[in-house]
Amino acid sequence: MLGQVGSSSRSKSLEWGFWLDRIFKQKDFQLSMIGHAEAWDIGIYANPNYYFQYDSQEFRDAYNQALKATTEAEQAKWFGLLPGNHRHGCRERYLFASPSLSAMKAELMNCEELPTIALDCTEVW
Repeated sequence: MLGQVGSSSRSKSLEWGFWLDRIFKQKDFQLSMIGHAEAWDIGIYANPNYYFQYDSQEFRDAYNQALKATTEAEQAKWFGLLPGNHRHGCRERYLFASPSLSAMKAELMNCEELPTIALDCTEVW
């Protein structure tokens, strides 16, 4: 597909520790693909030191206003500005988000489904 527009790429799987050190900590990469989508990921764009290094004061201001909002309508207004705002100047893009589908015994107690790929089982019995 990339060849049709005059580009080419090679993919290489990395060991998790290597990815954490080289890409996440050292920010030494040209392109990285990783399963990384959770409900509150929008907040990482407010951190210019995060590994994909998005730096927008306008985004940080809108995000902080959303967190301080006292009504749902006000919060929706500020959070509504964020996705469009971060598309300008941000090199990171989502390809897709995998659904979180858990299968468990009916007898399992105190298990809460969260909108993330993680399942917190610390209080499950």
